[in-house]
Amino acid sequence: MSGEENKEIKLRHLVWAVIAIGALWVGNLLIGTFCLTSQTRGIYGDMFGAVNSLFSGLALAGLVYAILLQRQEIGLAKQDANRTKKMLEDQTEHLEKQNKRTEQQMFESTFFQMLKLLSDLVDQMDLRRDNSQKVIITTGKDVFPVFVKRVRNKIKPEEEIMYPADIDISTFDKRYKEFYEREKNELGHYFRVLYNIIKLVHEKCPVDKAFYSNIVRAQLSASEVELLYYNCVSRYGKEKFKPLIEEYGLLKHLPVDEVANKEIMNFYDPQAFGNSQP
Repeated sequence: MSGEENKEIKLRHLVWAVIAIGALWVGNLLIGTFCLTSQTRGIYGDMFGAVNSLFSGLALAGLVYAILLQRQEIGLAKQDANRTKKMLEDQTEHLEKQNKRTEQQMFESTFFQMLKLLSDLVDQMDLRRDNSQKVIITTGKDVFPVFVKRVRNKIKPEEEIMYPADIDISTFDKRYKEFYEREKNELGHYFRVLYNIIKLVHEKCPVDKAFYSNIVRAQLSASEVELLYYNCVSRYGKEKFKPLIEEYGLLKHLPVDEVANKEIMNFYDPQAFGNSQP
């Protein structure tokens, strides 16, 4: 039975009780007026004094009943308010989940588009070099081993290989600048796109940033990781790109034994290499 139906039944009972009390009072008045003499009316009135007490008690009971009814109505109102509050909370939670799903979908759409842009960019790379009067063309990911060979030769030329000590960071930065200025037409765009992909994960990914940064890391060959290692400790990457490299461990698969200068590893946080110094 609903609260409204219960309220109607109780109101109906109250109306009938009022009618019954009114009928008794009118009947008592008629008897005293028309059926009794003046001598017996006093005795009759004293006899029905108890009725007055009864009416007073009934009035008090009615007041108590009204208070209880009001209390019940307040309880029902609280229940309705709680139900409304729960509905609003459920709607708010649903909207928050929906917004998160939308945000995740928008992020993933942009993320995978940028990954495709990086892949297309790499596919379009080509290097031309003369070798014994023959032009050699290298394309796609095969250009990165060539870049690595060039940067190693620039950082530590063959005549210095016989020396065990690594070059200092200022000398390294100067030599890497010479390499980068020569190759920036190919590498500049590549590093900018890669940086913006990691930046997107860092700033826009709503959940599980490590998962998406690992996807990016999985796209990188060993030669690409080595180039990243040199670039992000140089003037071209140390301010913006290097902190992201460290946070997401993008140098985890660095071929440590092959790099031209191991000394610059000390300029990275160990987290850059996968939470521990390789």
